[in-house]
Amino acid sequence: FFLLFINSYFILAFNYKKFLGHRMSNITKQAESMAELTCKLARICKKKEDEIAAKYKLAPSEFRFIKLYASLGANVTIKDFRKVLGLTPGRMTHLITALEKKKFLKRKTNSEDKRFVTINLLPKVEPMLKQLKEESTALHKSLIAKIKDSDREIMVKSLEAAVAVLDAKEAVE
Repeated sequence: FFLLFINSYFILAFNYKKFLGHRMSNITKQAESMAELTCKLARICKKKEDEIAAKYKLAPSEFRFIKLYASLGANVTIKDFRKVLGLTPGRMTHLITALEKKKFLKRKTNSEDKRFVTINLLPKVEPMLKQLKEESTALHKSLIAKIKDSDREIMVKSLEAAVAVLDAKEAVE
């Protein structure tokens, strides 16, 4: 009886390890596929953004700053923008100066504390942001139209979950 029990245990343990190995390789394959698809999606989005930026005679970093400013709002500090965009203080100053010269934003220094500077987007930015939103919406509508309703919900929930996990991980780092 004892030998039968031991033999059954080893068979179960072997099958469980085989199951885990299959599950892990499946997770690895899915992770690799997700990484590849995420990079491809980022490249496609960047290409579209670069096309819009070029239309308005903006460098890609200038366009990303305006887009980020429009989405985050005026209550974000320049230091926060630098961190999100991955720019040095000097590069950030250069970016703001270039956008100010192109009349996309206005810089205002606090009269009480010259170190405190606020930035306001000018009305010239609105058509560009509107175009970006329209093109992005149209692109995603054409994409979603080709996907079954049930798959759309799964896709959106999956993207939301991925963003939530990545945001939480980024907040910890």
